[in-house]
Amino acid sequence: MVAVYLEGAAPGKAARAQAREGFKKLMARCGCTANKFRFEPCGDRKAAYDAFVHSLATNEEATHSMLLVDSEDAVTTQHTASLAGGWQLLEAREPWGLRPPGTADHQCQLMATCMETWIMVDRGTLQRLFPQCLRRNTLFPVHQLEQRQRHAVHDTLELATSDCGKDRGYKKGRKSFDMVAQLEPAALRQLPHFVKFETALKAAITAHP
Repeated sequence: MVAVYLEGAAPGKAARAQAREGFKKLMARCGCTANKFRFEPCGDRKAAYDAFVHSLATNEEATHSMLLVDSEDAVTTQHTASLAGGWQLLEAREPWGLRPPGTADHQCQLMATCMETWIMVDRGTLQRLFPQCLRRNTLFPVHQLEQRQRHAVHDTLELATSDCGKDRGYKKGRKSFDMVAQLEPAALRQLPHFVKFETALKAAITAHP
């Protein structure tokens, strides 16, 4: 079993259950073996890191832990090329983000720069969910989307759906995790860091059945 400690979800069982289900459905759509992995939404990035570190000491031997957090800053070509890019960015960005001894390169993965990047790259799903009101021309180009600052990605996604009416456009929260569950793997594979995460998760599932 692989446990992925995830940055994201508001406090409360309902919000975390929805985040857990959204990511689980997405990775199942990507071909990850059912019942061989689980997501543990933890709230903010430090909470996710702390839960991951705690799991290293307390999980059963058969459980393999991974960490998935927003990069928040735009990633560099070095982060993208390196198998340890997640640890490198976390250590450089956060005073508490040291790589625990004995962890492998793949155990820290990045959503670059945030979950909204994953949503924005999937133009087909956005058009299907917002068929009459998506302002597609306001979205950032797919090329080098991971180089965009997270606040800019989030704000642009809200702007692109701002004509959809009150409470119908994009807002971070429960609706966003429902959207994650519907994203298309082929679209997400345009993002190098998503490919790294998918590859690492599938390899971990194979190694820790």
